[in-house]
Amino acid sequence: MSEHNIQKTQKQSFIFGFVAGVAIVSVIGLVIMMSTGFHNMGMEEDGGATVANTVETGNSVQTQNSSGSMQEVLKEITPTGTPDYGKKAGISYDKVEQSLSVLRGFDQSITLSASQQKRYVKVGTSPLTACEFCCGIKEGGFAKASGQTACGCSHNIAFSGLTKWLIKNTSYTNDQIVAEIGQWKILFFPKGAVEKEIKKRGITPSGGEIPSMKGGC
Repeated sequence: MSEHNIQKTQKQSFIFGFVAGVAIVSVIGLVIMMSTGFHNMGMEEDGGATVANTVETGNSVQTQNSSGSMQEVLKEITPTGTPDYGKKAGISYDKVEQSLSVLRGFDQSITLSASQQKRYVKVGTSPLTACEFCCGIKEGGFAKASGQTACGCSHNIAFSGLTKWLIKNTSYTNDQIVAEIGQWKILFFPKGAVEKEIKKRGITPSGGEIPSMKGGC
């Protein structure tokens, strides 16, 4: 074989070897990529199942907030300052016992028209408007269908007075009045309100003394 043919053959062999090597490396890389992709997919699927199982079984209702100080919860849910009607009414969230006395006075001093009285009964017989933490009404309303208060304790009378004042002096809807009663209930019964909130959140409370109620019953 001539020297020219030998060189040509060697060149062809080198090219073939180089192309084959690149092909082999490419195939190996593709296999690795596919293997890694399937593995990651499996991990994602497994992770989704784990989350779903956590939700379904309720193993951790609030994984990032499974415990909390009762004082922290109380601070979070307690209204502060003066409500938008507070200045006119002469009450403040920050002056609970003083405001309780003012609200009780409204129950006696305010007279409602026939249409306003219907609203009063509607609000007063709504669930969660009564003094549920100190008397036997539980989660009922502060009034009866007849318009009479369902309990004579100070807090219940205050809810009645608040309702009369808001009906008489504001454009609050019935639902807004019920919500406002809820704000004052937290202030009047901090311990009961916190315990109820903790139960709703499904968390385990830690330490912190909280008064059962503010103002005499």
